[in-house]
Amino acid sequence: MHFPGILPPYAPRRTFASSWCTVLSLLTAVTITACNKHPTAPLPSTPPSTYSADASPAWSPDGALIAFHRCVASSIGPPGVYVVPAWGGRPRYVAPGDGFWPTRLRFSPDGTRLVCVYGLQLYLIDVTTGTTTRLLYTEAGADGPDWSPSGRYIVYSRVFYESGWPPESTGIHRLDLLTGADLAIPATPATGSPIYAGALPCWSPDGRRIAFIETWADHDGISLIDTSGTIHSVLAESPTGALLDDLRWYSRPSQGLSGLIFMQITRPGGPYYINWNGCCLQSFDRYFGRDEAYSPNGEWRVGPEVDSRNGTVVLFVRRVGDVQGASRRQLTFWAPQAGGDP
Repeated sequence: MHFPGILPPYAPRRTFASSWCTVLSLLTAVTITACNKHPTAPLPSTPPSTYSADASPAWSPDGALIAFHRCVASSIGPPGVYVVPAWGGRPRYVAPGDGFWPTRLRFSPDGTRLVCVYGLQLYLIDVTTGTTTRLLYTEAGADGPDWSPSGRYIVYSRVFYESGWPPESTGIHRLDLLTGADLAIPATPATGSPIYAGALPCWSPDGRRIAFIETWADHDGISLIDTSGTIHSVLAESPTGALLDDLRWYSRPSQGLSGLIFMQITRPGGPYYINWNGCCLQSFDRYFGRDEAYSPNGEWRVGPEVDSRNGTVVLFVRRVGDVQGASRRQLTFWAPQAGGDP
């Protein structure tokens, strides 16, 4: 399915995987501390007005917990990864972080681990113990990890590409957590490329397909491949010059929805939903974006909103489609760290 005014597909590909990650990497120092170490310099306990106190929420598969990244020190502890009961309670500190990292938190299918991005590398966090492990290192950077339904594999995208690097150093990769093998998924010959140039891959709930944002010279598309890369189809394409972002699978059985949600981030922009077979492209929840997550049944959304009492951006839960806010409930709160800034 094409967006209105689209040109024929399959123009030459771009050599970058995620424009957002490229920008973010420029804002972050090259010497980023490892995810399993505390930051070397203290962070202010007053949240900067330029970014959220809380970001990157992830809803556990059983619906019981929400993990999130607290970007600044506060009364509940240092910056880092926390989990909080989905229907309210005191957050529990899990693992360290800083003002930027980690991002892209995703629960494992059994809910015991989180995969995340820290310094454009992949890390694994044990939700119970907080043990943090770097899964791999690549100069090309890593972003957008997602779990296979079995929990054995993680699919992700490489961020950078430099002239002279082998093609397999970029593209969509599949990491085997059992063997440690990390392989670029090869593209079909019909694409004219040895690899799939794209970003934010996500595994289908049945484990048979991987969706991702495919990048061409002048626009993006939502593409679908099997796990070997031999079957490839394009479900939707953006208008010329437009970029897509925030791709993920979404299911809401009560509404008969089972497909993909994504954001067109250049005008005319907005959130969209499309069925896995390319049918029924439609507008989606107006609150959808990079820092939102949805409950396993698709009925509820958690994401950043402003706490009117102190102006900080923390997490709120509301029913999907609730524009007026009748179901809106504050989940996290910010207060200064003891002895910190007033």
